Amino acid sequence: MVGLKIKAFMDYIKTAFKTFGFAAFGLFACAASAETNLFGGLTDADSTEIKASDGNLDVVLNPNESDQTAEAFFKGNDNTIGSLKTAGTPSSWTVSSGTTIIDIKQAGEGSFDALTNNGSMSFSNSIFEIVNSEGTSAVANINVGDLTIKSVEDAEGAYGYAYLRIKTNANLTGSSITCLPSGGMNGITISNNSNVVSNVALSLWRGSELKVEAGSTFTQKASSSLYFGSIGNVGATVTVAGKLIFDTNETVNVGEAKITGELTVTNADFGIMNGSYNSISGKITAKNLWIGSSWVKLMNGAKVVLGENAAIVLNDSSARLTVNAENAVSRVNGELADICVHTGTRGTPNLLVNADNKFNKLILHGDSLKIAITVADGAHLSFKEISVGDNATLTIKDFVEGTIFVEDISGWENIETVALSGIDGNSKDKLHWNKGQYIDGTEGFWLSTTVPEPATCALIFGAMAMTFALRRRLGK
Repeated sequence: MVGLKIKAFMDYIKTAFKTFGFAAFGLFACAASAETNLFGGLTDADSTEIKASDGNLDVVLNPNESDQTAEAFFKGNDNTIGSLKTAGTPSSWTVSSGTTIIDIKQAGEGSFDALTNNGSMSFSNSIFEIVNSEGTSAVANINVGDLTIKSVEDAEGAYGYAYLRIKTNANLTGSSITCLPSGGMNGITISNNSNVVSNVALSLWRGSELKVEAGSTFTQKASSSLYFGSIGNVGATVTVAGKLIFDTNETVNVGEAKITGELTVTNADFGIMNGSYNSISGKITAKNLWIGSSWVKLMNGAKVVLGENAAIVLNDSSARLTVNAENAVSRVNGELADICVHTGTRGTPNLLVNADNKFNKLILHGDSLKIAITVADGAHLSFKEISVGDNATLTIKDFVEGTIFVEDISGWENIETVALSGIDGNSKDKLHWNKGQYIDGTEGFWLSTTVPEPATCALIFGAMAMTFALRRRLGK
């Protein structure tokens, strides 16, 4: 009787196998399969290749078998795996070369572990790509632990590339990602219409980049250090064709910026601190925009939206802002923003205006500060008023009649020196204010070499006298 029952059970198994074929076999295989366990080499020369074996796509990196706490060396070789995690406690997981592709292969929604690092990991001349070949809805979980990305010099003296490339929706967790300065290139790229949210502290140095390609969004919620101000160190390059959001209360300073998409700093200032090729044709949103020893161009289509009572701050003698876009700068409430030269700035920052632009105030925030302004023929620059400290110097390059307009000129008297380009005499007394209307009908005064009518002169001197009296009352 027992024999008959066993026979019946075996017949059932055979029937099920015939019915479901290899799919049923695959189920049992998955249940029985283990991960691919790899053990690190003790040196770069004997590094272990990261690859799956026997169909087990989930790969586990283990320490070296003979020394569990030593640095464990691995390498990429263009292999594709399903996931990667670390086990054990070596001093560091070091991936010293090549490319490793992690493909979560998920057609539906949900989140799936792609990378889980339990300690310190280093990509050295190595690239990791996180992808999803089956769709775009799933989210890859990427726990980087403490990750260092660096490009180093090889035996031939050449520098390689080291990147974390994310090509699928992802959540970034862990302690930190640090991209070290080098002679090569390294960094983080977001592409393939991916939405990536990071809660990992970022620290990117010279030679590093954070790149968000068109259609993708990267939201950085943890602290970010993308610029270091030592001489010769230009900080990280931020390239944004999609959307880059810094959801932080800390100032975000970058080395260089190339923005055709949207860059947003939700609750803090944004600074562009170095480089001559900072090009903005997209949109920047921040409390204030600081410009260090860099040349920044607001190209056609550029928009800078700042906070209330905010300014573009020229914070270095090499600061140079070129505005090619019409009315490119405003505040979030729709009001005009200030142009400010900050206390302590040495030398003469430059403002070059090649399209019609209106600002609130021209502010020289401190004594003995300077600014040079160039307005192209056919363009117009307007300020509501001028606010400067003592001994201010204004240089007007290639002065053209009918290009500079100020609504309230009472602050003009505080400018000690005006240096002119293209006008004989090269002094303040060669310039006058003529009452008129800006191109939008606003009442005010045009800067001119023509002496104004007597009535206008009386109006100007009256305004300046009131300002002088107020300054005496305030003890200035």
